Amino acid sequence: MQLRIPIALSLFATLLNLGAAAESEKNAKPKVAQVLRAQTNHSRQPYSEKDIKPLFEKHCYRCHNGEKQKGDLRLDTVKFNFARELELWDKIEEQIFTNEMPPKKPFLSDEQRLKVTDWINAQKENVDWSTHRQAQLSRARTLREDGNRIETG
Repeated sequence: MQLRIPIALSLFATLLNLGAAAESEKNAKPKVAQVLRAQTNHSRQPYSEKDIKPLFEKHCYRCHNGEKQKGDLRLDTVKFNFARELELWDKIEEQIFTNEMPPKKPFLSDEQRLKVTDWINAQKENVDWSTHRQAQLSRARTLREDGNRIETG
């Protein structure tokens, strides 16, 4: 009899946790970019910076600008340089892809999310990473640990 009570309590606690998890999942934002991209009729479109910049101005710069820098991130001065800012663009893509940004209205529409994430992926694919890595290696070889140049030649 004593063994049944802890098992029953454990089962009850597990059921409570499952109910809480289901409730929080119900309230979670859907990952629309994932759903839409999974559709067979979606193919990446060739967007340009002119297509994307107005979306950033309307949806991103209001919280990530010179006055407000939520998350210690300022986007209004970010260059669209994917070779130098790859980690930042990966983070931006993830936040938009998972529907985490923008967190307040006006939200990006499903099509706008796909547009931005398609554009980011296309820009990353257009970078000649071999050249960029060579430049980084060359620069690393000519700088000492203290940041001073090593004279070669």
